[in-house]
Amino acid sequence: MAELKAFLISLESSAARRTSTMEKLSALPFNIEWMKGVDGRRLKPVQRRLVSQFLAVLKYNRPLFPGEIGCALAHIKVLEEFVRSEADFGLVFEDDVAISADLPELLAGLWHQLPDDWGVVNLAHDLATPVPVKRLEAVS
Repeated sequence: MAELKAFLISLESSAARRTSTMEKLSALPFNIEWMKGVDGRRLKPVQRRLVSQFLAVLKYNRPLFPGEIGCALAHIKVLEEFVRSEADFGLVFEDDVAISADLPELLAGLWHQLPDDWGVVNLAHDLATPVPVKRLEAVS
């Protein structure tokens, strides 16, 4: 059976928000591991340079805000932890997630709709349907 590893990204300083979100997520049929978020306001300049402002300007027509840089770095931490886990699938939530009552059914049906070469599926709030983003190459 395929193994799912689920994560919740939340700043260490956001305990009340994290607790509330974990309570909402507790109805899901899998365990969720808390991953400490990265506070972009407290990053050193060398850490900020880990995310390309050049590419951000090309894509969004503006540089990223410190919080957005922290968010990107937190997602990278989660990806690294997922790869180390050797789980088959990963699921990432942020602590401001709105959980739909039909999320378990959506996830169960999602696997049958994906192309064979899928790598990442974005379930973002601003998308009407899940979108396979691109195939990920093996991490060495």
